[in-house]
Amino acid sequence: MPSKSLALFAAAAVVVGADASKNKSPLRKLKEAATARGLKELLDTASSGSSGAPDKRDLWWHVPHLHIPVPKADTGEFCVVDANCAKEEDYCIGRWTESKCQPKLALGEECHVNESCASGKCVSKTCSDLLSQGDLGPRTFKTGELKDGSYDGPMLKNGLYDGPITLGTASHGLPANMQGVFWLQDQADSSSIVSFAPSRDGHGLSVWNGNSDRQISVRVGGDKVWSFASQGRSWELVEGIDLVYNFEGTRDGQPSSDPTHFNIIPEALNLGIELKGKFLEWALNFQMSLIEKGTAEHGYPATANYPAAVMWGRPSSVGGIDIESSYYEIAQIIDGNGKPTSAFEKWVKYNNNPVSDSEAWKDGTIYYHSA
Repeated sequence: MPSKSLALFAAAAVVVGADASKNKSPLRKLKEAATARGLKELLDTASSGSSGAPDKRDLWWHVPHLHIPVPKADTGEFCVVDANCAKEEDYCIGRWTESKCQPKLALGEECHVNESCASGKCVSKTCSDLLSQGDLGPRTFKTGELKDGSYDGPMLKNGLYDGPITLGTASHGLPANMQGVFWLQDQADSSSIVSFAPSRDGHGLSVWNGNSDRQISVRVGGDKVWSFASQGRSWELVEGIDLVYNFEGTRDGQPSSDPTHFNIIPEALNLGIELKGKFLEWALNFQMSLIEKGTAEHGYPATANYPAAVMWGRPSSVGGIDIESSYYEIAQIIDGNGKPTSAFEKWVKYNNNPVSDSEAWKDGTIYYHSA
């Protein structure tokens, strides 16, 4: 099963494709696009229960539809909706005009080979330094286990972190609360440990910018920054849509280089969808708020052997209503100095010793992508 946050985003991605003028359901519109990209099965799974024309009583029906890339009728390639494209009711058709098939950012620049190119020239922002998904391969590592109360495994060497997920440190410009390696708790066979460290994804991804309102964007299927407990539905969905989470942080309600609260904007690079804007952020809202050490809510204080873990709360809401079942907490298992925290051993235990067939993912194997 995909994690609840991923399932919510997948459903929202279907919703924002509504085309009211033709009374064509958002699911159908996205399935048409998905067919050319091999995503139909994933969308079927993510949006199960959504079919037919949308009910006009639904609020989202009245919001102008986004310009979602759809396949060209003649080649199956994607094109980008802008002034350089032949249009029919806001959707691209046919081929790009040779004289207008130019990069948006640097005219005449040669383009990487991908679905957003025509005649060797850039036609969208994806023609940039973004590392191709084809250059990201699946990798695995073992969590190790606890024997007689002591850790035994490859994650630590001489008591310090030696795992494959890149360690976020002060040298990367990260504030203390964003350093280290973090565990997304209670995600079962979905997400496991993540990092805000730099990656080789390019395109400005996994680069901390404390002077920006959007401090960092993390590619979930990117280079050594995100991992999963299995290669199940969440893994497949993330690869299919090329999911990015954009983190917009504040402190006391103002943008900050050391945030205590984040608004998280999901983006699907392969579908050209970002859930940004007042209505869309109301319709589906992901937050991340610091849980202060020493409070009753903080579950990993310092012990005799380990320092306290940084903790964040991750609530989600739909239509302004909190979804309690989707709430989870994020715990730092390795700090910015490479030392395991008081949450480390619980993460190891969580990923080992299945008690039923439905917990087959608890075999101590973690999956991630690497360039």
